[in-house]
Amino acid sequence: MMKKPKEIKLQGKEILSLDFGQHTTKFVLGKVSKSTINVDRALEIPTPFGSVEKGRIIDFELLKNHFKEFIKSEKIKPAYVICSVENSEIITREITLPSTNEDQMNKMLEFEVQQYMPIEMNEYIVQSKIIETFEEDDVKKTRLLAAAMPKEMARSYFDMLHAVDLNAHVLDLQSNSIDKLLQGGFLINGDADATSKSVAVIDFGYSHINVVIFDKGQYKFNRLIAQGSEALDSSLISFLDYTKREAEEKKVELVDISEVYNQEEAHLLMLDEETMRIRNIVKNVVDSWINEIERIFKFHTSRGAGNAIDKIYIYGGASQMEGLDKYLQDTFSIPTTRIKSITNVTIQNSTAKTMTPFVNALGAMIRR
Repeated sequence: MMKKPKEIKLQGKEILSLDFGQHTTKFVLGKVSKSTINVDRALEIPTPFGSVEKGRIIDFELLKNHFKEFIKSEKIKPAYVICSVENSEIITREITLPSTNEDQMNKMLEFEVQQYMPIEMNEYIVQSKIIETFEEDDVKKTRLLAAAMPKEMARSYFDMLHAVDLNAHVLDLQSNSIDKLLQGGFLINGDADATSKSVAVIDFGYSHINVVIFDKGQYKFNRLIAQGSEALDSSLISFLDYTKREAEEKKVELVDISEVYNQEEAHLLMLDEETMRIRNIVKNVVDSWINEIERIFKFHTSRGAGNAIDKIYIYGGASQMEGLDKYLQDTFSIPTTRIKSITNVTIQNSTAKTMTPFVNALGAMIRR
C-alpha cells in the first residue's frame, strides 16, 4: 500500500526535531509558523559510540539510557516529536506517471514500485511526494519521489523514543529537509541563488555524504556517498596511531585543506613532519570524496543539454574543517560556501555558534 507522508498540523505547536547521526545527535526545540521557525533551544550532543551505525540503531539499550538521562536533565516534554535519519538501505526512486486522480495515481505508483524497487513490499514502509507536474507531448505528467524504508529500522527509532517518554509522530529523511527549507522560502545565507540557479547542497556527515541537486529551487535528485569524516578519523588512527579523540582534534587543529605545500615550502614555513603527514592523509581522503562528488555532478550535467552546477553549499560536521569550502571551489571552479545561516529562523537559546549542524533538524520541522 502506497502512503503519502502523514499530514499533521504543527503550526504554532511546540516541536522537538531530532536529527540522529552516528557521531552526534542534534536537538531543535521550537515552533513553526507559515514563514518562520522560532527556535527555543538548539543543542548538539555526542551519540554514544557504537550505538548508531550508518543510520541504524545497533545498541538499543546504550542509546536509550543515554537519551533518557539527557531528556530528563533538559526537562524536555514537547507536544510533537519529529525524527530524521538517513541510511543507504533506504531506497529512493524517481517515478514519472500520467497525471490523473489520486486513487489511480496510487495504484500506478504501487505497481511501479513493485516493478522497479528490489524490495518485499510487506517489509518496507513506502511513501511518496510530488516533485513536479509538467506537460510532455501534450500529456500532463507528474514526477514523484518514492522512498522505501525497512519497517524494522523505522520501528527501532519509534521504540527507542517511546522508551525515553517521547512519542515520535513523524520519521523523515535527512535528504528531504533541505528541499522543504527551499520550498518554504527559507534562504541559505540570505542568498537567492539556491532558488534561481542550479545548485548542489552537500551534507558532509560522519558516516556518509549526501549530495542533493536543485534547479531553480526545484529538487532534482540526491545521492548518498558511503564515506564521511569517519574515514578521516580511521586513516589518522591507522597511519599515525592516534586515539579516536586525538584524530578528531588533530584534523581540526592542524589542517587547512585548502593550503597545499611542497617539501621546500613546508620547510620554509617550519611545518613539522607530523603536521605535513596529517595534511597529506586528510587531503587523500578528501580527494576520494571529490571523485565521488564529481561523478554525481557529471551524471546531472549528462541528463540534459543545459544542466550545470552554478553554486555549491556545504554543511554537516566535516564541512567545518578549515579550507574545505575553498578546496572544493578551486577543484570544481564553482563558487562554494558553507551554510552559516538560514533566513526567517530565530534562535532564543543555543550553545551553537552557527546553524550549520542543525539544517536537517530545522527542515524536518516543516510539514508539507
